Amino acid sequence: MPGMRYQEMLPHELEAVLRATPVAYFPLGTLE
Repeated sequence: MPGMRYQEMLPHELEAVLRATPVAYFPLGTLE
């Protein structure tokens, strides 16, 4: 999801991204 600001994502939206691509977004998800 290029250009997406994780700070602007709602918790359930971020969770959906993490579930969809756990390997790619797991490191970024831990920052939230």
